[in-house]
Amino acid sequence: MIIKAYCKINLGLKILGKYPNGMHEIETITQSINLCDYIQIRVIEEKKIEVLCNKNICSNFKNIGLIAAEKFFEKFGFPNFGISIKIKKNIPIQAGLGGGSADAAAILVGLNKIFGNIANPKTLINIAIKIGSDVPICLTGGTLLYSKNSIFKLNNLSGCRILINKPKWGISTSCAYKDFDKNFNDRGEHEVLNLKKSIKRNIISDVYSNTFNDFEKNLNIEKNYRLTGSGSARYRIFKKNENIEEEITQSLKIYDKVFNSKNINNEDIWDVSENFGVFVCKPKKCGVEVIDDSWNRSWLCFDRLCRY
Repeated sequence: MIIKAYCKINLGLKILGKYPNGMHEIETITQSINLCDYIQIRVIEEKKIEVLCNKNICSNFKNIGLIAAEKFFEKFGFPNFGISIKIKKNIPIQAGLGGGSADAAAILVGLNKIFGNIANPKTLINIAIKIGSDVPICLTGGTLLYSKNSIFKLNNLSGCRILINKPKWGISTSCAYKDFDKNFNDRGEHEVLNLKKSIKRNIISDVYSNTFNDFEKNLNIEKNYRLTGSGSARYRIFKKNENIEEEITQSLKIYDKVFNSKNINNEDIWDVSENFGVFVCKPKKCGVEVIDDSWNRSWLCFDRLCRY
């Protein structure tokens, strides 16, 4: 089974406080885009969970994909066979795009399909919440509000292009929150309601003027850009017909990776230009998509494997 795991950007991100367990309470409005990782899940004879990846995405901590599988089997019991999970990473790590969370969400969907849709959507969301706040967001996908462990679907954002710039360096989620707690006490008065209203009207310039991110207080972000989340990548929203080629050219001179997301009608487009480092994709209405029930595809190859 092959699954696309789509990443997200935070149109609005407000940190409300901290739970007794150390986790942070957030309120955020997110948008899925179709920059994705590919997840392959298959049944194996040996009774174990095996997670393989083409990149070393965790050095000292358990891979979030493995955690997702473990949480699923904690709920429904481990079968008399094993599961092999392969992750082909395209989403950059420590970028604030929720790549790890997208992978976890895709694994939950894939395992549920293998086991005959044993979990309803609400049960999957409850499992996802236990893994991390971004996992239910990536599981649901589209344009949505996440507040107090609840998800509210919003009008789909359309008629725009989103340019994402990722520097070579990254910021881990844990470091971002530690820095926030240490250096930023004034949470500001950003209104999620204003952003919700602008999304409903779907006036792109209005939407962008109401975007916000509490993590920006600790970083110098270039004018007209917002952080995608807690990581180092930043985005800018343009109108669909606006010419942004010059902006892309300038970004390529500065940043390690540049992602040009735009609204298009072709559901299957996936154009990756390795020569120029520009990935052309679009906003998505879903968070996870099963694209193939087969277990072997030539394009799901690995230059290297990391085992977790």
